[in-house]
Amino acid sequence: MKAINTRLFFRVAGCLLLGFPLGVLMSGGLRLVIGNQADGEASIDSQRHLHGQDERTETRTLPSPGLDYDLRRIQEVEDLSKAIDKTVYQVFDLQWNALEMTTDFSEYANVETFVHSIPVAGEDLLSTPQLAQLRKDIATLLYLNGREDRRRWFEYLFAAGEALTSEGRDLIRRLAEKEGKADWMDLEPLDQLLWYFSSWEANWKGLVAEGSRMKVFRTETAEIERPANRLMMHRPAGKSTYARKTTGPVSIDDQLMWEGSVLMADVEVLVKNHQGMVRPYVARYWFDSEGRRWRLQFVIKYSTKQDHHGSIVI
Repeated sequence: MKAINTRLFFRVAGCLLLGFPLGVLMSGGLRLVIGNQADGEASIDSQRHLHGQDERTETRTLPSPGLDYDLRRIQEVEDLSKAIDKTVYQVFDLQWNALEMTTDFSEYANVETFVHSIPVAGEDLLSTPQLAQLRKDIATLLYLNGREDRRRWFEYLFAAGEALTSEGRDLIRRLAEKEGKADWMDLEPLDQLLWYFSSWEANWKGLVAEGSRMKVFRTETAEIERPANRLMMHRPAGKSTYARKTTGPVSIDDQLMWEGSVLMADVEVLVKNHQGMVRPYVARYWFDSEGRRWRLQFVIKYSTKQDHHGSIVI
């Protein structure tokens, strides 16, 4: 019989005794949804699962140089799920929801301190200014989303030389036509984005220090596995990828063409929402050496089910 991580066992067992929410019980399996949350498009991976193909084949790909989950931890969760007769999804849910919130969004300084406390693997790849800029960008992303301050967020991006993407403009145009408000397309890009996201709510209560982490690495190709993919690809569950609506003056491909490699950073932050659920958000940044700043590529929210309690505007 395999040994079960004792600390993990008693922690989850304690959660069960205290009555932490398990969420909605899954019946007939849990569908994997990957794609732009705004578009609601299912990916090839979700179709693969729905057609009964073995999801474990996803773990046979070459490991990503970026942030991922240790297969040993996933095995511990599988063993624990058998020991307490709960699904893997429920064990993850119990683990996440049992974590304590450590930082709220009342002050930017609180969030900045939180980001500085996140351990950084590969920190030696960064210069002091690069690390400081990365931390500032992460703190700004978290604080302004936690405060629902979309105006300051997009002003921050535009000040960094970003512009509304053609895809973003098309999304805004389609929504404007659907709601009979075509005149909104005559507004400035900032006001278009604010109108588009006016009904979105982050629903964030605070940040969780335990489990939050960061990894810096260098890659010679942008075609690498998405960060922390192994956790939910190993056992399909809810996964929302938030695509960018703005883009910088240069791309990762430009960076690779000029220098042959690109410096990247994966950041995982656990966020507690007002329903008491804790969810991992994983962001990927790349370093624009010409602009001497970090560019946010995308953000993924991982979940044990398709829950929409919490969004992020990027």
